[in-house]
Order: sequence, then C-alpha cells, then structure tokens
Amino acid sequence: MNIKTKISAIFTAAVLMLSFAACENKDTMIPESQTDTINSRSADKGIISSQQESTIQNPKAQSQPEIQTTDTNTDTQTDTTSSEVIVTDIDAAENDNVDNTDITDTDSEEMYSPAPIELGGYTVSAEKVELDKAYNTVSGDSVTAEMSGGTLYILDGGKLVSYGISGTSGAFDRETKLAKGYTKISTDNYGTVYISGDNANAVYISDDGTLNDTELRGNLELSDIQDLGLLYSKSSDSVLLYQNGETTSWAITNMKDSETRTGEFNKIYNIEILGDKVFVTGTSAEDKNNRKVAVYNTQGELISVSNDKTSGNGMTSITQTEYGCMVTSPGMISLYDYEYNMIGQTTSRQLQDLFGSDKDISVHSLFSLNDGTVLALCTEDGENLCLYKLSVY
Repeated sequence: MNIKTKISAIFTAAVLMLSFAACENKDTMIPESQTDTINSRSADKGIISSQQESTIQNPKAQSQPEIQTTDTNTDTQTDTTSSEVIVTDIDAAENDNVDNTDITDTDSEEMYSPAPIELGGYTVSAEKVELDKAYNTVSGDSVTAEMSGGTLYILDGGKLVSYGISGTSGAFDRETKLAKGYTKISTDNYGTVYISGDNANAVYISDDGTLNDTELRGNLELSDIQDLGLLYSKSSDSVLLYQNGETTSWAITNMKDSETRTGEFNKIYNIEILGDKVFVTGTSAEDKNNRKVAVYNTQGELISVSNDKTSGNGMTSITQTEYGCMVTSPGMISLYDYEYNMIGQTTSRQLQDLFGSDKDISVHSLFSLNDGTVLALCTEDGENLCLYKLSVY
C-alpha cells in the first residue's frame, strides 16, 4: 500500500470515530423542552409522585432510560439527570396539598361545630334550629321577638316575620309590613301577641293573623301568667299599670322631678316581666351616667337593685330556667339565681364557641320551651338570623 492510500485510510477512520462519538453524545442529552415538561406540566396537575411515573406518562422520557440508570460521568449527563430535584419538588407539592387539606378541615370543624361552655359552674350547650327559609334582618341590634304557642314572631323594623318552631326545625309562616315606630313585642296570659313602640298605639294579632288597633300608647310589656301589663316610653315620666282595661300609676313615677320622684330611675330603657317579677332597666336617678336593673314584684314592691353593667349593653330579654334566670344583652348571655345574683356571663369568644361560628354573634331574645331548653334568637354579623336551642345542666 502506498503512502497516499495509508493517509486516506487513517483520515477516513478518524472521521468515522468522530461521527460515532457525536451520535453517542446526542443520544444521552435531554432536550430542554422535555425537561420543562416533566418539571412543570405534569407536576402542576399533581399527577407525578416519582420519577418512574413521569417516565410512564411522558413518551419522550420513555426513549431515554439512561436518565435513571446511566453510569456515565459526563458533565452533560450530570446536569440533565437530576431526578432528585424533580422528586423533591413533587414531594413538596404533595406535602403542601396534604397539610393544607388537613388544616382546613380541622379548622373548619373546630370553628363551625357548636361546643359546650362552662358558665358559673353550669354547662351550657347549643343545638341549631334549621330554618327552611333564610332571613336577613334590617334593624341590627333592635330586632326582637316573642313566642306564642309554637309560633315565633320576629319584630324587625317595619316588618313582622313569623316561623313555626318544631323541635330543631323552623318553617317560614308569613311576613307582614308594619307602620314605623314599633319596637317591642309581648304576649299576654291568653297567648295574644301585642306590638308596640315609644310613640305608637299598640296593636295585637288576632287569630286570623290580622292586626287590630288599641288605645294603649307606648311600649307595652305583658305578664304571661297574670292579667296585667306595664306601659312606658323613653320620653314618658311614669310607668303605668294596665289592668282590667284601665291604666293607673305604678311604682315608678315623676322620673323627671327629683323632689316627687318614686323609684330608682330617671329614664326607662326596657321592662321585662318574668312570672311575678318585673325587671326594669334604666338610668339611675342618683347617677345619670350609671345604668341599673331593679327587680320589683308586679305590685310594685322593690326586691333588689344591681348594676346594669353586669348585663352588658342592657338587658334585652330574660327567661327562666331550671336553675335560675337566663338574661341576654346583644353581646352576651348571663346566668342569675332567683334572687338576681349573677352566676356567670359569657365573653364574645364563648358565644362563638357555643354557637360554632367565627362571626360576631348577637343574642336578642330568649324563650323557655316545654322540653326544658331555651330558644335563643340571634344574628350573625348583625344581619343573618339564626336560632339555637340552649340546654343548661
């Protein structure tokens, strides 16, 4: 073989070896677009849990088994076979999903499940009454209610809304528009519901659901065991006894005159009759900056006096339980013994725990039921009406 032939053969062999090496390097490289697909698209869908699964779901990865098994020490392969990075990212995403789900479920269950609370040595628990028709109030803290038979009447500004209550269910009955100025609702010993206000004549609901006028002007609070009631207003000078169709002076008179005044007040905010006792909330005649609650019997004899601050923002409703009295103001529930000595009162957080809500809870009215529980009319965030049955033990 001559020298030219030898040089040509050597040159050809060199070219073939370089071509083979280039092909081998090309087979072991992962295109950048393929790496993006593994790390982003599949991971975003939450499909991949290991590198093996990504290989199964990605056809391009199937043609590159060297990614997981190669022993080659080239820099290119080291950079592109980072299975640990991929798995770490995916595992972190999975752990985030699991943790977030657990936290959400736990928080939701704890926050929205009614829980018993301890109050003055007693346990109070709540069970929600489900309404078949939701209702949002319009008068905020001024909403009030009364119960007659199995019907709950809710006075909300210029509307009267009623629900039939049976067990833990409430069925919408009707909604009636009212004239302005009605703020109080009460039931007499015959079960007749009266609606009244500071500067309005009281009306009563007849058996057919119609409203009938009376000549009784002012807020009317009626006894459900005696044939009597009390008339008062924030602007009036005296509290009047309504009995046998007539009105006469009662224990609180001449509130604006310090010399002739009788009673504890110079202004009345609310009166509630519970059995044979009368609970009066108003401004103290001795200290105009102080509110108080005075307890009388229905004949007007004073039994006790206490600071109204123990009732929060003013007593709005009171009912009797087996263990004493339950009193509410919009921001709290209080327990008292039969002599009206406070046993305990809730904090705002306890109300949220009791009713299983993270919203602001206001309790407006309380009613003792025949099964020994107390029906509580509440609002969440000042508008969403909700009812609960309370048990004390």
